[in-house]
Amino acid sequence: MNFNIEKFYIKYRHAFLAALLSLLFMYGFELTHFTISIDEDSFDNFKHTVELGRWGHAFLRLYFLPEPYIPFYTMMISILILSASACITSEYIFKNKLQSITFSILYASIPALSYQLQFQNQADTFSIAILIATCMAIISEKKSLMKSVLFVALGVFVISIYQTILLLPLAITLCKNLVDTESSKKTILTGMLDLARIFILMLLSYLAYHFITKEIQDILHIPQSSYFNNVISWGKVPTSDALRNVITYLWWRLSGNSHYGLGMYVICILPVILISYQSFKERSAYRLALVFIVYLYPFSLDVFTGSWLPARTLTQLPICFATLTTILLFRIGNAPAIVSSLIMLSIGSSSSNKLFYADYVSNKQDDALSNQIIGSLLSRYPDFNAKINKVFIYGNDQIRNDWMPYNSENFGVSFFQYGDSRIINYYNMNSYLKLTTVDFGVILKNQKKIESLPCWPKNNSILKIDSNYIIKYCSKEF
Repeated sequence: MNFNIEKFYIKYRHAFLAALLSLLFMYGFELTHFTISIDEDSFDNFKHTVELGRWGHAFLRLYFLPEPYIPFYTMMISILILSASACITSEYIFKNKLQSITFSILYASIPALSYQLQFQNQADTFSIAILIATCMAIISEKKSLMKSVLFVALGVFVISIYQTILLLPLAITLCKNLVDTESSKKTILTGMLDLARIFILMLLSYLAYHFITKEIQDILHIPQSSYFNNVISWGKVPTSDALRNVITYLWWRLSGNSHYGLGMYVICILPVILISYQSFKERSAYRLALVFIVYLYPFSLDVFTGSWLPARTLTQLPICFATLTTILLFRIGNAPAIVSSLIMLSIGSSSSNKLFYADYVSNKQDDALSNQIIGSLLSRYPDFNAKINKVFIYGNDQIRNDWMPYNSENFGVSFFQYGDSRIINYYNMNSYLKLTTVDFGVILKNQKKIESLPCWPKNNSILKIDSNYIIKYCSKEF
């Protein structure tokens, strides 16, 4: 089949432009005001990401993308790729042009992606994985051995960038099937068989990824992280407790009390009620099952792990939200649908930009505090030499940040909350000094003496032990 770029442009241009403008409106502040967030405090993430099984991310950074990121550039690339993914998804799920444009706007309007794009050291690779996963959903529609093999190969690469994105092709397929049930009479048996085939391909992708990951980690002599195993509750706590946790987490997420900005998802109960009512009238068991599966699918990892997971794992949320809300709005009318989607975009933008501004304020606070602390050290010990001496910031208190929204995870969090190694990393990313942390054995040996020190900035809050300088930091004393 010959690729016709003119037809491709005509088909996708409107949805792409809608997605691009919406995403720029959502993430304009972060795009133009780069800030260093938690986990962005290293120039070399290769070993750490391979350890987490994210070798696809590591190799993309090693050979194609800047490590760890480039201000503006990395965010802009991420927005362009996400716009492409949104428009392809919208045109795949909705054949009507106005509906696909509305979907693209709504896809951007719920700030779930904020919790990923906050970390620009993975924002572009994350976006690439989203785009590949979108293509996987389209590939899965064609039932052939070659397409199945391609699906598994792409699935392996997607997981190697960010594990939870493997769930995305099924989310897109579920949403498309839900929309298609309006015109098709597919039975629940044939529908579930199609979905089961995709699920099996996803499982094969994960098994292949698990084998390849072990081989890569062995070759590179990098041990495997047990992060994922640590979050699984099933089998570690009584089944009744794990089940109670799942119900609690689902109610929390669905009742409008979820992470900051994600309470918008509560509106999705309206299309669920509407479609359920129509399904009962039309006796469509498949459609009835689909609408509930789509509604709950973004939180499938909560059920699978039996644990509360961070907002950044909700990678399917924008697609399920946009699909359900588009269906609802076009029951009202075309013009109200467009207006309502723009209102939701405005609400989402206010939440998203407030999150990123909280990070910006935190960066300014950390800059001021880090300069004052190092100024105190140089004033007290003018012979300090960063090339010879070592520094330890003892303490880890959060700085007051009134811009930090409630329940916003790492947004607005200070590096001074995370203790010495993260603070030293922050200095090394931003300061004119290259600092080396004190060996922890020295800290353990002198811990009682350090504990007795007054908190900085009081006099005698800096302890010198040979070539080591230990600063007692605790913000409660300010």
